[in-house]
Formats: sequence, C-alpha cells, structure tokens
Amino acid sequence: MPSPDRRHGIAVYEHPHLTAADTAQMLAMKARAARRTDTQDVRRLVTITGINTLERIEHLVTDTFPTRSLPDRQRRWLQALLRDTSLREGYVPASV
Repeated sequence: MPSPDRRHGIAVYEHPHLTAADTAQMLAMKARAARRTDTQDVRRLVTITGINTLERIEHLVTDTFPTRSLPDRQRRWLQALLRDTSLREGYVPASV
C-alpha cells in the first residue's frame, strides 16, 4: 500500500492491521505487479475507473507510488492489454 500521506484516492476501509484500497489504488498496484493472473482485474478496473490509456495509468502509478516508476515489462504488458478491443469506451464487462 502507498504511504498514507501519498495516497491517490481514499482508503475504503481502515483497521489497525488492514487498509483496503479504492479502485484507482488497486489499478496502480495491479499495473505495477503486471501478473497474468491480474489481467481480468485490470480490465475491470480500467473500465470502472475510466483510466484507460498507458499515459494515464503511468501517471496514476507515479502518483500512488512516488518513488517507483512503471518498469518496461509492466509497460509492455499494459500496452498489450490496452490494445484489446474490449476496453474501448463504453464497454462494461458483464461481471461488473
């Protein structure tokens, strides 16, 4: 999780041992991880947040994690995912 003073968005749940992130924070975290198992989650988060370009996701990652940029592998993964026609404006996955 980003440090409390550098959060992008708000925490939707806080407890002394647990903080739940908002959708933008989740997108930033999953973009940084860029795991194959996160593909569906990233697609849903892109649709929900409307943050649907590589430039905007990079800005979100930098804003959420100020000391970390988006590495090349993650950038390439996101570019491939964003080229998917299902992420065009107006598409909403059935499970959202």
